[in-house]
Amino acid sequence: MVLFVTALDNAIIFSKGFVKDEKVEAVEYKDNKEVSYITKRALSYLKDLNEYMTIIPITSRSLEEYKQITFHSMFEHAILNNGLTILYKGIVEDVNWQILIKKEFDKMDLTDVESLLHNCSPLLEGNFELKDYYYYAKVKAHQEIMVLKLLKPFLHKDWNCFVQDNKLYITPKFASIDNALIYLSGKYSLDLNTSFGVGVKVEDKKFMDLITNKISFNYSELWESLSGAEKYNYSVFTIGLSDSERMLKMIKGPENNGFKNNWKINIWKILAIKIEA
Repeated sequence: MVLFVTALDNAIIFSKGFVKDEKVEAVEYKDNKEVSYITKRALSYLKDLNEYMTIIPITSRSLEEYKQITFHSMFEHAILNNGLTILYKGIVEDVNWQILIKKEFDKMDLTDVESLLHNCSPLLEGNFELKDYYYYAKVKAHQEIMVLKLLKPFLHKDWNCFVQDNKLYITPKFASIDNALIYLSGKYSLDLNTSFGVGVKVEDKKFMDLITNKISFNYSELWESLSGAEKYNYSVFTIGLSDSERMLKMIKGPENNGFKNNWKINIWKILAIKIEA
């Protein structure tokens, strides 16, 4: 079965600021307010594709944040927390993946990271916490950039460090989206040689390097970070709801045949877009 690995935010779903005159559907709510949207056709295309291919959403969202998306349970697999968590059938966390991360964590010297976190304490709300195999802390409002500036230069070799919704995560370097994808492809015999991928953040490049047919959006962090030679390997769309729909339609293929019998033809369409770009 063909594999489709995709970022969610600013690739499949978008905030209200992106909504123009498209026919959209709200697909995320927070505090009873609409937060994220997708066009009605794009959601239909996504559901059709899910019948014929393995779709793996990748995101920095926590499990709680991911479950706010109304259609999250339709995917058999998902990679959350920048690779820290793997879900199966939208509910069950993959325990074996957590065991692998824990083994790597147990090999690491924790002295330096804890010393750095103590130095960052004025920027944190309360004390940091050591979970089973990662560090966690709440960051004070508007201090996210400062925290990362203080931590990243000293942790980049052995640790991943990121802030999501004012929550700081420091995880072993092993717990990454690309390693999680390699793990899933091995466990479930998913073929990376017949794969599509959509990335938008700079950090997405590592997993995109594993993908055969690479797709991004202009003005996204990922696209702007690529060299001219690297851009040649990507299909590019305009970031927003309309082109997200167009991208899914292209992968799906002709309405009368659908994706199942046309994915090789669709790869040639993607190559044509590369040449035009």
